[in-house]
Amino acid sequence: MDRCINNLNEIAKSLYKKYWGLDLDIPILINPRMRKWSARYMKEYVYSDGKRIGIKGKSIELSKFLVDNYSDDGLIDSLKHELCHHACLSQNNPYKDGSKYFESELKRIDACSHRHTSEELIARGHVARNR
Repeated sequence: MDRCINNLNEIAKSLYKKYWGLDLDIPILINPRMRKWSARYMKEYVYSDGKRIGIKGKSIELSKFLVDNYSDDGLIDSLKHELCHHACLSQNNPYKDGSKYFESELKRIDACSHRHTSEELIARGHVARNR
């Protein structure tokens, strides 16, 4: 799989349309400084007249380590997890890890959960790929 940023954005758009029937409205970025997480969903507050009135998605960041080292299946699995956060928030549904609705969506789209064990994540491709 081509792992350039343009291709990753195209893959994300395709997955978002496939699973939620929506057009993806945030970018996928590669963050070379990210060390604590392999991927994360970034949000931002929405203001009107100086008052915070809501929250919306800003971007999905993938660590350079994930992009360079995860298997294709692991990269797609992580991307689906982060897209699920955005889809849930965009549709005003619970979007945080561990919430019943969010976890049911992960199961529906067959994406990894923070509840998976290390062994399960390895089986899903969250390991270094053979190049």
